[in-house]
Amino acid sequence: MVLLWPFIPFFLRHLGLVEERRFVDAEAQLRAAALLRVAVSGEREIAEYQLPLAKVLCGVELDALFELDAPVSDEEEAEATAMIEAVIARAPILGRMSVAGLRGSFLLRPGALRVRDGAWLLQVERQSFDVVLDRFPWSSSWVKLPWMDEPVQVEW
Repeated sequence: MVLLWPFIPFFLRHLGLVEERRFVDAEAQLRAAALLRVAVSGEREIAEYQLPLAKVLCGVELDALFELDAPVSDEEEAEATAMIEAVIARAPILGRMSVAGLRGSFLLRPGALRVRDGAWLLQVERQSFDVVLDRFPWSSSWVKLPWMDEPVQVEW
């Protein structure tokens, strides 16, 4: 999910969830977390246990109850897929990788999210193909979105 960070603000703004670098309301914030999960998984069914990283990236408290007021729409799912396609298009090292390929290789990865020295740390299980991460046109070691109070450090 952290590889999407340069695209997340536009994605959420385009869906009307963010205005002027802030979420329009608490429901939009929670919906954004759900839609980030939809983007990385391609699935509309979302369980609470799948959301910790998405909640952190959207500034939602981890203990906040996950409930959507409406199911994920076709438009939201299409926009989530379009964001993944944009990532592939902007990272030449990925070549002709498919949306499913990016999801399976880089986005749906085992990892651990915890607090270290007062800041978020995401430790992602390393894979041999991670060597291409150094050739991405954006960094994948720190994530700080406009509405986040603290950045997330990522260790691959």
